Amino acid sequence: MASEKLTIVDDPSDSRGLLSAAYDDEGVPTSVKRVIEKGVLNTYLYDSYNSSIDGKVPSGNGMRRRPQDAQYQFRSSLVCAPVNMVVRPGRRSPEDIISSMGEGVVVERFAFPTVNPYTGAFSLEVRSAHIVKNGSPAGHIKHALVTGNMFDGLKNIVEVGNDATITGDTVLPSIAFDGFEVVGSR
Repeated sequence: MASEKLTIVDDPSDSRGLLSAAYDDEGVPTSVKRVIEKGVLNTYLYDSYNSSIDGKVPSGNGMRRRPQDAQYQFRSSLVCAPVNMVVRPGRRSPEDIISSMGEGVVVERFAFPTVNPYTGAFSLEVRSAHIVKNGSPAGHIKHALVTGNMFDGLKNIVEVGNDATITGDTVLPSIAFDGFEVVGSR
């Protein structure tokens, strides 16, 4: 399913996540779930509705809260979602990964990133990025799109960094991918 360098855990006990809780929004106990371990899909996440369709037990992933809302404000309809999605860090620093990459693009920020959940296709507007040549920064990119397929991207992970960026309910290290196309100007 993915590169063996990728491990994704739903960890409702991780204090860095904004939605950390002992129970989901349906009152079902939460637990740590190793969703993908070393590239292999281990488990699915379930709310009460979807678990009844599949004949499974709810996994504590019925969520109405969103990270951008104040805690315990239920402004959204119930969805099945991770409580805190944590991508486990690798061993190398982002700087070390960049210095060994030769040529490429380092994207620091996308505008409204979305991926088609059925096909994996995406075309993401880049807000902050720079070009790397011979392992060193070689200029900023003003306008660009990164296009590709996320399902293919998960298989083409070159390296996972040892850092962590926290955005709402996600803890994400730097990740180096191969095979995406960058279209733009300097």
